[in-house]
Amino acid sequence: MINETYRAMLGRKSVIRELSELAARMAGEKNGPEEIFDFIRDFRIVKVSDRKFINLARSSNFIKALASKSRLPLTSYFLTFDDIKNVLCHRF
Repeated sequence: MINETYRAMLGRKSVIRELSELAARMAGEKNGPEEIFDFIRDFRIVKVSDRKFINLARSSNFIKALASKSRLPLTSYFLTFDDIKNVLCHRF
């Protein structure tokens, strides 16, 4: 018997696949899988206090376009816990 939570997860696309599809829609052939995997690999957040985090990701045209399209705080230097939760839970 499959757990209902797991069954619900099977019906959704992976975050990487959703990012790939979004990148294809955003800029046609400009953004390929390399930019997506660079973003996933380089997106780093460091906790500096109980309520404050710092975004260490290097700025790129892809990140700026993704932040603009998704309205996520991907280009913000300081992040709150709610910002991080929004990024991690966002579905495209």
